[in-house]
Amino acid sequence: LHLQPTPGTDLALALGLLHLAVTEGRADREYLDKRTTGFDAAWRRAAAWWPERVERVTGVPVAEMREAVGLLADAERAYVLTGRGAEQHSKGTDTVAAFINLALTLGLPGREGSGYGCLTGQGNGQGGREHGQKADQLPGYRMLTDPAARAHVASVWGVDPDSLPGPGRSAYELLDALGTDGGPRALLVFGSNPVVSAPRAARIADRLASLDLLVVADFVPSETAELADVVLPVTQWAEEEGTMTSLEGRVLRRRRLLPPPGEARSDLDVLHGIAVRLGQDPARFPTDPRTVFEELRRASAGGRADYSGISWERLDAGEALHWPCPETPAGAGEVERQEHGVGAQRGDEADGGGRANL
Repeated sequence: LHLQPTPGTDLALALGLLHLAVTEGRADREYLDKRTTGFDAAWRRAAAWWPERVERVTGVPVAEMREAVGLLADAERAYVLTGRGAEQHSKGTDTVAAFINLALTLGLPGREGSGYGCLTGQGNGQGGREHGQKADQLPGYRMLTDPAARAHVASVWGVDPDSLPGPGRSAYELLDALGTDGGPRALLVFGSNPVVSAPRAARIADRLASLDLLVVADFVPSETAELADVVLPVTQWAEEEGTMTSLEGRVLRRRRLLPPPGEARSDLDVLHGIAVRLGQDPARFPTDPRTVFEELRRASAGGRADYSGISWERLDAGEALHWPCPETPAGAGEVERQEHGVGAQRGDEADGGGRANL
């Protein structure tokens, strides 16, 4: 079965499927009562998206929507997965929340072989988000605004908590401010191609061109690299050691297959070299992946994405280790099945809008 909504109407479709799940008696009421909160608020929004209205907006026939809900509800194992189209969208947060609500209404999360997941656009997108990749986060899914989180991570790094910055701009806000009054005048880009992938890409290309210095570290001559003042050739996944984290939160060892060509360096080597040239202590920026992973274990300890019990030795031994995996006798790396709450989204904005590739 292939549902083919009109571009920009993913949210309306998700709310319509949720509406059918409830009105057709497919909702797992016991699961909702015991393991979720906020269902009434979510239903108030979905109630406005009856099947015939959704068909008019999305172009998806009611019969196909009804069949889709039935397949999900009747399957012994079923997953609701969202990808880049639903997520990188003008109403991406609301759309994903609606699909999560659909999975929760059907009682899928927490059931063996079933649940909700997102198909990330990068090989280690999950691992990056868990450990401070965003400008408002710290390792372990900790927030920069949390005093306890700041104190813990600062102690690992050997710095004063007050020296840590506050939350920064989002990725798009940062790109949009490049070269403007009060905005960044220099930018270091690692393995990203915002000239192609960012919303309003033509404007972003202009913003990049306005910088005093643009440095791109990549292993391909991307459109962004073509604008750079300096291009640093770096290794790709098969040429470096380390770990990556899968969709299910499993941490996987990544082993080097081939030596890097020419003068290509690892990302860690590049960061180390820049830090030293900026006057930093070389020991604070190690280039050995295992050493960096040990620091990550300490920094993530006690956080939601706790890696402290995931050792290099256990990964090399082939153990299936998932976070949270605290360093305790009970930290065997089993996935903790959390009790999820049903969130709410703005159903009155479900009629569509353009897709944005971030």
